Amino acid sequence: MAQEGDRLLAARAGSALYVQVHGLGAFSNAHVLESVCTRMIEAGVSSVVVDLQVCRGMDSTFMGVLVGITHCASRQGASVEVTLINADHHNFRIIENLGLDKVCTVRHDPVVPPDGVDMIEIPDAGVADDRQYLALLRRAHENLCELGYANEKAFRPVIDQLRKSNRWISVLRNYWARYVTPMKQHDRSLGASVIIDHVSGWY
Repeated sequence: MAQEGDRLLAARAGSALYVQVHGLGAFSNAHVLESVCTRMIEAGVSSVVVDLQVCRGMDSTFMGVLVGITHCASRQGASVEVTLINADHHNFRIIENLGLDKVCTVRHDPVVPPDGVDMIEIPDAGVADDRQYLALLRRAHENLCELGYANEKAFRPVIDQLRKSNRWISVLRNYWARYVTPMKQHDRSLGASVIIDHVSGWY
């Protein structure tokens, strides 16, 4: 479940899906992003535009899901284009640091969604079980590892840890409550590699 105030809004305009990230884009709502994008791509969307104007930060799971969306094929067989718009300096920095600009189009100029696009909040249906959650976390970080050696070095230990224990779901949830919420304003670029530092001794 996403934390209060962290939510995703979306609307379809022709062949494009617009998504607004409110608050943090993180492992607590990455499954919502993946689910709505997958459904809309299956319904004919060939472009996903992610508006970060009111996004306070993204973690590695959320960004790994964004990379995964670029792997999807539209009905026409071409790769789905993912465009990131209205990012502030902080979000630009983490996008570039993790290499998302290699696979996503990043607009540096202010972008206003088309007139008549009514954004609605995407309901969080949750995930079926912990195994699906673990699979999402592994998949997202595998996607990041594909972008370069620095990501491989940072996130391969995360993937290895996720393969070792089904208890990582409860560990991650405890981590969110204990560390992420108090640190939202302090360090908004929290990645899963930070999680290892805090929770490797919890079990």
